Amino acid sequence: KLPCCLDIASNEKEHLREIKMEKFLETYQKWLTTKDPGLKPRIVELTRELGRLDPQFRFDIDKLN
Repeated sequence: KLPCCLDIASNEKEHLREIKMEKFLETYQKWLTTKDPGLKPRIVELTRELGRLDPQFRFDIDKLN
């Protein structure tokens, strides 16, 4: 069993990943609807953050072109 502090850190990381994923999906959906170029930098930023939090996360930035 993991020590308590590692378990909490893991839970916090998972919670943060979930929040970032919600923001990513919300922002990407808004971009798909509006094609607002002002949303692209936020999507790229969230993609990088999600990649750091979840190495399994994949998103092709070229979809924004």
